[in-house]
Amino acid sequence: MRLPVMLLVLAALAWASPAGSEGRVAGFVSIYSASDGLTIVSPQMATRVNVHRTLEVQASYEADVISAASVDLVTAASPRGYHEVRHGAGMGAKWRPLSATTLGARWSPSYEPDYLSHTFVASAERELVDRRLTIAFGLR
Repeated sequence: MRLPVMLLVLAALAWASPAGSEGRVAGFVSIYSASDGLTIVSPQMATRVNVHRTLEVQASYEADVISAASVDLVTAASPRGYHEVRHGAGMGAKWRPLSATTLGARWSPSYEPDYLSHTFVASAERELVDRRLTIAFGLR
């Protein structure tokens, strides 16, 4: 999913939540640069909204914008350097059928110009001993 569409979905989830529900939005940008000309800029944004006292929905977007002009690239394959963008999204939900039990599911597609991947996650948590011990199980 492209950045403007995903940002619109995140904003809609955060601001169109039902009255009395709680929502959070977070975003940041990380930048990595190396002396050989490699630069990676990674903007990320996520939101979660409690649409019911027992149901939370989540959405996220991230990108990795990679450019490089290392000696190996310039001399071998790419005289103008290298540039690629990876887009990743995430959509999920957590349901709390009992006060100490949480069930979750998440789908995260990731798109690169030459590769598409999908990650599915299912999880379950149970809090015990007056919520001082949590047992969690996840399948990815």
